[in-house]
Amino acid sequence: MGQILTALRPAKGALLVRVLKAYLVFAVAHMMAKTARFLLAQRKFKRATKHIPGGETDWTGKNLVANVNRFQEHSRDLVAPHIDSHLVKWEIPGFEIVFNSPEAVKFMLKDRFDVSTKPDPGEDELFVLLTRFIGASIFTLRHGEMNSEEHDRWYRQRKAAALIFTKSKFSNMMFDVFVRKAQSMIDVLTQVAKRNAAAGNPTDKNKGAEPVEMQEKFFAFTFDSIQQIFFGDDVDTVSGRDSDAAAVAFDGAHRAMTRYHLTTVPHISLLQCMPFPIGPLWYNMNWTSLGIRAFKAIHPLHQTFESHVEDLHRITREKIQRLRRDPKLAQRDDLIANFINHDASFRKSKRSGPTAGNGPSAEAIGWTDDELLAIVLNFIIAGRDTSACTLTWLFYELAINPEIQANLQRELDENLEGRTPTYEEVVHGLPYLNGCLFEALRLHPPVPQDVKVASKDMEFIDGTLLPAGVRMLYLPYVMGRDENRYSDALSFKPERWIPFTEPDPFAFPVFQAAYRSCLGRDMAKFEVKLLTAMLLQKLSFRLEANEDPNVICPSLAITMSLCNSPDQSTHELWLVPQLREDI
Repeated sequence: MGQILTALRPAKGALLVRVLKAYLVFAVAHMMAKTARFLLAQRKFKRATKHIPGGETDWTGKNLVANVNRFQEHSRDLVAPHIDSHLVKWEIPGFEIVFNSPEAVKFMLKDRFDVSTKPDPGEDELFVLLTRFIGASIFTLRHGEMNSEEHDRWYRQRKAAALIFTKSKFSNMMFDVFVRKAQSMIDVLTQVAKRNAAAGNPTDKNKGAEPVEMQEKFFAFTFDSIQQIFFGDDVDTVSGRDSDAAAVAFDGAHRAMTRYHLTTVPHISLLQCMPFPIGPLWYNMNWTSLGIRAFKAIHPLHQTFESHVEDLHRITREKIQRLRRDPKLAQRDDLIANFINHDASFRKSKRSGPTAGNGPSAEAIGWTDDELLAIVLNFIIAGRDTSACTLTWLFYELAINPEIQANLQRELDENLEGRTPTYEEVVHGLPYLNGCLFEALRLHPPVPQDVKVASKDMEFIDGTLLPAGVRMLYLPYVMGRDENRYSDALSFKPERWIPFTEPDPFAFPVFQAAYRSCLGRDMAKFEVKLLTAMLLQKLSFRLEANEDPNVICPSLAITMSLCNSPDQSTHELWLVPQLREDI
């Protein structure tokens, strides 16, 4: 037996050497094939875009990482010198073109909607993370003629949501929820203002006054509202009566995801170049890379992200399952109950959108728990985060512009006389309030950037051939600060929206446009204006003495909340509430 083992040892060694040699040959050939594919794609991109102004791609990502904490302003720095151009190249890693004019945005969102879709999650790491975070739903499903199965799911969910949002019963329920939650917030802030009044009236930059972290309050207000509207759960995190683990998990996952993605671009790019199985088998198969999987498993930010996502999904699934078991499900008015109760009619709908196809079949199964989870989380990021961000930036602007705040309060006093505004007054009246809202949206759009990918070659309006796979971005943050479009563009001027004319959605794509326009835009505008009107009739707000407007900047997230530290370590808006009669 010993002689046999002794004889086998050299054979095993020789086999191992042959295997290693074979893998080395494969690895070299594989890396050469990947390099050749990349160089061909780069050559095609350079040829197609050689006449487009802007910087050449920095594939190292060095400048991106250096400017990650000021990402929106960095984007503006790259695009601003070429603001008059339809299309702009920039150095952000990837085959990317900024669609910079209203005509270009219209081309992407409407004219070529059928081939301007979401990135391939097999290739785009951000959409891998985003799909893991919020599931496969309206924000992450690819639409258009090249993705018929995903398009059908996207269309089915969008159609269902559109039907629900137009129901008067659902709209009335939302109005009632917003009023109740706003009153809860007024009660909390009034108590702080009374304590400030009892301690004396601090007029010297509010020194000694008790501040309130308003961004936290606005996120609590919108999350409390969403919990009631989506699930029928009456929670009150604004007052501190309840705590909401889902809110903590959602916000933690969001911030960890964005920072992980933007700070690991060079590392993921390097791993994508490595031979299989360290790198992916091919360019659109990142999921096959053991190296990328291992990198994620050991990266602290990705570990934090996964921990929050697990908590968020568990909590959301428990709520969905509890709702399914409710014997009074058919009488409920909340969003998820509406999705379940009207599922049969949704399944019978046929696609009549901008692309051809048969749409979802009548035999399709009902909403699964995975689908409902994705629907909920997509609407939370679309409806809760965006409204909270807008409220935060609006009250920041009112706090640093006290004369504008006083003008707004004068309009509210003259028209409302201390009462809660009606739905019609919020939607169609109060022009100065509406102007304040649109200025906040212009300067601080809740989604500052959005991206689509060309699913096949297409010709732009100026004859430029856009190759398949090119990433097409439009930047509401940059467009809203363009001096050619808005005089004194960096100043907060509600008057520029009076008298009000609805802006061209392609020049002001805050709510996207055309076939992808935001379904909840009217709800969001109503929510922000209602809470603002109710708060400012009772209270005034000033920036806390230690807050520096020169430090305030956009946070590092998909939805643009406020950050009050240069290193993005704190995300707080400290304001001092005061009773108006004490000012």
